[in-house]
Amino acid sequence: MQEQYTRQIRIPEIGEAGQKRLNNSSVLVVGAGGLGTTVLYSLAGAGVGTIGIVDDDVVDITNLNRQFLYDVQNIGDPKATIAQQRIHELNPDIKIIPYAVRFTEENAKMLLEGYDLVVLAVDNLSTRLVVNRACSLRNLPLVDGGIDGFRGYVTATQFNETPCLQCIYGDNGKKGNPTPGSLGAVVAVISSLEANLAILLLLGKPNPLASKSLYYDALNMSFDEIAFKKNKSCKVCGKLG
Repeated sequence: MQEQYTRQIRIPEIGEAGQKRLNNSSVLVVGAGGLGTTVLYSLAGAGVGTIGIVDDDVVDITNLNRQFLYDVQNIGDPKATIAQQRIHELNPDIKIIPYAVRFTEENAKMLLEGYDLVVLAVDNLSTRLVVNRACSLRNLPLVDGGIDGFRGYVTATQFNETPCLQCIYGDNGKKGNPTPGSLGAVVAVISSLEANLAILLLLGKPNPLASKSLYYDALNMSFDEIAFKKNKSCKVCGKLG
């Protein structure tokens, strides 16, 4: 049913060929919370052919200020299952695979099998680093985003070309991280940027955030870029590229 993609096919940088490429693409979204729900809607609306959803959590009333796939009727239900249902309602022509598990070193191989790209939509650094290591072994492009109150960031790792998340963060994830404050409007901005970046990479466009992160400050309505260098002694990607 290509009619639903008519408006984006009109975009010269997409066209019929780009739309076909999206339809044949597959993305694993790790996290179906605030960031993940907007990412899922955006990727499904764009016609990404296969979308995997990894989340072992259930819907809580404190989620509803920013996790727009859910409502009060879903409290206590598994996020991965409800997200699959809602995304299917939006676009029944794509394949949506729920995984009601936490992403770990042990299940990484199973979860990543068959996917072209991974989008991180989590609120803790330890999971980011686990996914980063798993993607590096398979040379899978990785889009990451995060928020803290009125601020957020987005970046993309291509393991033969750019710094990975281990280069950027080191082992800080082992120290534990407090759950950040979350404003729905800021979460929506960052997750939309994540989805946009994922779509660009799926279309084969150059990575506009190669070796840098884009930071958003909602208090000042400003964007800034911060560059990062690849760590040649990085234990994850130091021997790559």
